[in-house]
Amino acid sequence: MCHWLCQCLGVRSKKDEEHWQSQWHTGNRERHDLLRIMATIRQIQKAPTMSKKRVVSTTINGNATEFLCEPRQTLLEVLRSVLNMTGTKEGCTNGNCGSCTVLLNGRPVTSCLVLAVEADGASVRTIEGVACGSHLDPVQQCFLEGAALQCGICTPGFIMQTEALLEQNGHPTEADVRFHLAGNLCRCTGYDKIVRSVLAAAELKRCEATT
Repeated sequence: MCHWLCQCLGVRSKKDEEHWQSQWHTGNRERHDLLRIMATIRQIQKAPTMSKKRVVSTTINGNATEFLCEPRQTLLEVLRSVLNMTGTKEGCTNGNCGSCTVLLNGRPVTSCLVLAVEADGASVRTIEGVACGSHLDPVQQCFLEGAALQCGICTPGFIMQTEALLEQNGHPTEADVRFHLAGNLCRCTGYDKIVRSVLAAAELKRCEATT
């Protein structure tokens, strides 16, 4: 058992192996430490390899897209580092700030918590797909005119959440807006200008739909 442990730890010299063997027989505490190390090594040995890349076929902003990624990579990482779509921002990387929000099959998700392989066969919409060429979407226009942004890190996430909200509810109240945006954090402007901009965008979209 101790010889196997020495091999796992990369112990090569006879002297070092004798040292570990002596440690194995010295006492319960040292033996417990060695058993803990052995258990960790066995877990590593049994763990499936995560290095093999996968081909993911998806639709991003209406365009058929294929990319290679490792199973461990998040959608956020692939968007920014593989596809060079840096409009989606990296904030907390644990799903709390909402800065990395994108729409996956029409539903807002924090892309830092979604594996890229989960986008296989799905439809993804990012901040790059909101505007129509040089023409800003009403949500973008109202955020700009309403001074609802400052540093800009949180802005793409707020815009994507707003797009999802207005798809579901074209006549939101202030309470609706605040509830829907509760998962998005802003450390610069506060929230009043953002809420007012969302309400203005809803009104502008209604006006555009009737003309």
